[in-house]
Amino acid sequence: MLMLASNCLIATAQTETRVHGTVKSATDGLPLIGVNVVEKGTSNGTITDINGSYTLTVPGNSELVFTYIGFVNQEVKVISGKTLMTSP
Repeated sequence: MLMLASNCLIATAQTETRVHGTVKSATDGLPLIGVNVVEKGTSNGTITDINGSYTLTVPGNSELVFTYIGFVNQEVKVISGKTLMTSP
């Protein structure tokens, strides 16, 4: 299971949102390195760094898909200006 902490900030006036956050394990709270973070239905994505951090710019009504080997995939809707913490 993944635990996500994301902060969404408005990057441009054209409804693009810069999303950044940290992905941690829900079981031990350690950051997860190499988690795929992709805008659903596109090839726009990134992976988490050594601290479990990621940054991605997406349209305001996007969903992010988080995938990591051995963990349950998670989809999260992007909401501009909101902070999201979730764990399945």
